[in-house]
Amino acid sequence: MPEAPRQPTLFEHARRAPVTYGLAALNVVVFFVLESKHSSVWSTDIQTLLDAGANEPTHLLVGEYWRVATYMFLHIGWLHLGWNIYASIGFCEAVERVLGRVRFLGIYLLSGIGGGCVSALVSHPMAVSAGASGALFGIVGAMLAIRRRTLPSFAAFFRDPPTRSILFNIGVWMVIGSIALRMDNAAHVGGLLVGFASTWMVTSRRVHLASIVFATAFGALLIFTARPWHKPSPDETKVMTHFAAIYFEGAQGFHENLARSSRFASKACNANDASDAPACQIMREIERR
Repeated sequence: MPEAPRQPTLFEHARRAPVTYGLAALNVVVFFVLESKHSSVWSTDIQTLLDAGANEPTHLLVGEYWRVATYMFLHIGWLHLGWNIYASIGFCEAVERVLGRVRFLGIYLLSGIGGGCVSALVSHPMAVSAGASGALFGIVGAMLAIRRRTLPSFAAFFRDPPTRSILFNIGVWMVIGSIALRMDNAAHVGGLLVGFASTWMVTSRRVHLASIVFATAFGALLIFTARPWHKPSPDETKVMTHFAAIYFEGAQGFHENLARSSRFASKACNANDASDAPACQIMREIERR
């Protein structure tokens, strides 16, 4: 009888897709570093996550735009980390081998950032988001774009059994994320769309034109997420005042951070148009220190 083919070792898998395994290792390292520096139970508390760089809409509104990138390297507990590591190996290795290391890494990061932007735009204030799933949905989008490139038309694409299987699984996860689990479906959708679009761009025969279109759309998403012109709503102002107070006092498990407190208080005070507003009072207290 012919011998069964030898299965590649983990080391051989890592050599074939070093970026995939490097990102997985980075997520694990970040998780344990947070655990060594905080008193949380497996990085599940909001204070630890926000301090480390989790995504949250009002923190972005006061200028902490880097959160749309850093959130993708944080995870909320062991199960969250373990599932995303498992999914990343399954999805990412094949896509990296098709696209190459540089293009794969670019699409992964762009998808994560795009997912973070969409999440910040549609989530309620104080909705804290963390995890690699936005980027991972982007890799699923990349798989769909690659699949479409192998087929003659979009009609054939939607008739294709593997494509239908992927789309069905996406739908199942969206339903689960909406009903059973607290998933950030906005980040998933944003990552999926950015992953498809960016892969479509890098595999286009007219890469320069596709790059211009993609860069314009992605730049518009970044600008609209930052919204430096935005005047906070009453609900957003209340949340900003709340964060200004807890960062000022170092309360509710948060560390004292006067610079961050000042940003929140200034934004909320200017939105209130009232010098006796709580946020304005916090501003004056900060100035006295």
